[in-house]
Amino acid sequence: MPDVARIVVIDAGFGGMGVVAALDPAPDRLPTPDAHTLGVSFLNATPSDTLGFNQLPDEAARLATLAAVLRRARAEGPDGVFVACNTLSALLPALADPAPGIIEAGVTLLTEQLRAHPDEPVLLLGTETTVRSEAHRRGLAKLGLDTSALHAVACPHLETCISRDPDGEAVRRAATGFLKQGLERLGGTNPARVALFLGCTHYSYRGPIFAEALRALGPEPRLLNPNRAFARRIGAALPPFEGLNVRFLSRYRPPHEELENVPRLLRPLSLATARAVDTGKWDPDLF
Repeated sequence: MPDVARIVVIDAGFGGMGVVAALDPAPDRLPTPDAHTLGVSFLNATPSDTLGFNQLPDEAARLATLAAVLRRARAEGPDGVFVACNTLSALLPALADPAPGIIEAGVTLLTEQLRAHPDEPVLLLGTETTVRSEAHRRGLAKLGLDTSALHAVACPHLETCISRDPDGEAVRRAATGFLKQGLERLGGTNPARVALFLGCTHYSYRGPIFAEALRALGPEPRLLNPNRAFARRIGAALPPFEGLNVRFLSRYRPPHEELENVPRLLRPLSLATARAVDTGKWDPDLF
């Protein structure tokens, strides 16, 4: 049975596979041969296993890399291209590219939070590129919203830590440190509840750890997960499907610890998505 539609999902690493997993209508089983499936090609935009996207030398290099990945994505002839990465999504306006990005879904999620709980502080954790861009704050400001409750914290290398830390203890230590930085920016207040925006697609894999770390520091967490919000937006633009047919494409073969750990994180979310990492394709000329 042919795919009912084919899309390309892009991320700088493995995080966007969590968005793909959230698309799966039957996450606990693989599709049968006669199932109406959604074909998903996942493109890892990270240049190599030793050079992360955020570690590229400057903005020009990051934009050139993203432009090359988008050209490769469209060469697949898909029905849609989606940027399931906050870092990459923050760069899309500079390319004037029409691909929908996850930041749009994130701004909607933050809008709902600020309107429903205007007195509740919001900590946005993200990569250096995402935080530096202030894309979420600018999106909220365009809607006329007061963004004084939003406090962004850059978390260098946390996404890699999540991909490579099987038991989550290193993630817990790192998250606690970044959350302490965020709470210090609240001006000495001691709020009962803090909204925690997971501003990198990797972070949702360890959402419970982030929540526990914040709770241990005092406030009760309210998790805001844009991965699920973006998956709902993607799904709404597609015909009905019964399962996923996923390919994982990368310029390099990821390190052993990532190839072991990421499927472990994905299996409870979507068996079809986890299998795609196990059967990934490595092509140095991918983009």
